[in-house]
Amino acid sequence: MMRTFPTLALVAALAGCQEEDQAVDPPVRGLKTHLIADIERTTVRRFPAVLERTSLNTLSFEVAGKLNAVPLEVGQRVKRASRVCVKTL
Repeated sequence: MMRTFPTLALVAALAGCQEEDQAVDPPVRGLKTHLIADIERTTVRRFPAVLERTSLNTLSFEVAGKLNAVPLEVGQRVKRASRVCVKTL
């Protein structure tokens, strides 16, 4: 019986050291958020500037006939369907 007692004690000690299955929680991932302010609270920046064109596009085409008049001035703005020139056939 003396030999069985240490053996039983050893078996009980080893059985008590057995790891239990523990549920592992998934890691919490960080989330970056940004608070968008109202439009009324934002600062409007204004930069005075003069815009200049980088290139000049010249349109040209040939039309048969004689050009009688060009009722335009240099730099004049033209609207859609306005008369640009008068020609005869």
